[in-house]
Amino acid sequence: FCADGGDRAERQRIQDFKVWKLMSTLELSEDQSSRFMPAFNEIEKLHSAFIESKQTIVRKLEPQLDSKNPDQGQVDRLLNDLDKEEHNYLRRKDYLQNNLFKILTPVQRAKYLRFEMEFPRLLRDMIKDRNNPDNMRGHNSDDPNDGPRPNRMAPRRWD
Repeated sequence: FCADGGDRAERQRIQDFKVWKLMSTLELSEDQSSRFMPAFNEIEKLHSAFIESKQTIVRKLEPQLDSKNPDQGQVDRLLNDLDKEEHNYLRRKDYLQNNLFKILTPVQRAKYLRFEMEFPRLLRDMIKDRNNPDNMRGHNSDDPNDGPRPNRMAPRRWD
């Protein structure tokens, strides 16, 4: 997926934005921040490794799926590998997330869970806005009420 440095740089910008947005959402104390970030990074690293492993297995499945006579045994083995990877990922994520939750207050945990659910939508909306010229208000318009779009990067307060 990351064939050139551009994709890697873009993923890093997204990750940096995610961390910034999460930190502003959680409003962590200094002590919490120093413990939270290593735990959070461990979960993110685990997730990235799982996605990479899943993509590898799916790439191995593709020739079988494109074949007129797929090797049923090979497909079954690869699907079992995928099930094992997913099971191990979920087990490890649960353990790491429980450790992370020990650092947070109940309200911060709730904010974290909501953030994890809403961040992908926020990211999709931002990308859609960036790629859709119809959403570019304030450009080539004679309408004085057509000003710049609200800053979607501003932290949202989930209190």
